[in-house]
Amino acid sequence: MSDSDDYPQGHPWFYLQGGMPPTLDEIETSVSRTNYRGYRERDLARADKLPEPRRSAELRQLHEWAKSELAADHERYLHYVAKLAIRRQDPNDPAGADESPWDELYTALSLKYCHLFNDFAHLRTLREMLERQPSLV
Repeated sequence: MSDSDDYPQGHPWFYLQGGMPPTLDEIETSVSRTNYRGYRERDLARADKLPEPRRSAELRQLHEWAKSELAADHERYLHYVAKLAIRRQDPNDPAGADESPWDELYTALSLKYCHLFNDFAHLRTLREMLERQPSLV
């Protein structure tokens, strides 16, 4: 058991202590193991209660927003994963000489992980809502 096992992937210390950044598929799988519906759960539920056809239109718009957020967050996450790989390959890199758990890189990785986790939760929630046909009566 490594020290990184003591911290969740959304914590900067996970990366500081050698934890490997999870892949997009691993993050999505983590979300699927929870009942978490994303930080915008209330907004999504409000849209789900609208009368048709406004409901479906709003949910589709939110779904596009969530896909866009996922793409942007993934791109940024990959940037930080690459920076981490470079730092770990060169322990003499002056950028890593004064490492702390709150180092910008570790904090950025943990935040982007959390953003991606939320993105997947939002997408799952929206897919569930869009698959359900409310009563039109």
